[in-house]
Amino acid sequence: MNLHAQNIADLRWKNRVLIVHTNGDSAVKFTQQLREFEGADSELKERKLVLYAIKKDQLSFTSYPDGKSNYEAEIPPDFLGNYRNPKEDFEVHLIGLDGVIKLREKNIVTLEKLFAIIDAMPMRRNEIKN
Repeated sequence: MNLHAQNIADLRWKNRVLIVHTNGDSAVKFTQQLREFEGADSELKERKLVLYAIKKDQLSFTSYPDGKSNYEAEIPPDFLGNYRNPKEDFEVHLIGLDGVIKLREKNIVTLEKLFAIIDAMPMRRNEIKN
């Protein structure tokens, strides 16, 4: 996958996007947040989640629906646009299938909280019914 050809908007209506990023040297929250997702691959896949883990200008991408296809790269400065706040040391964003930010958090988000937010979304409720 060509990172420079892809942007968050390209995932609209295909995937829910989870962005975890840190701008600082202290990666404690960043590391703890990523550990929160360990062992939950099937639940993340079921909810059509892709993960952008960004530490400063280095990006790691994981697509749970595609069997955890991963890559790492340096990101262009405008890659995340409105989703990245350079003034915040740590943030987690959840972007729905419709491209709208559903969660912006400065603290670690538990799987329970993440799944509760997603499962309350109208499109997700429809996925569960079908």
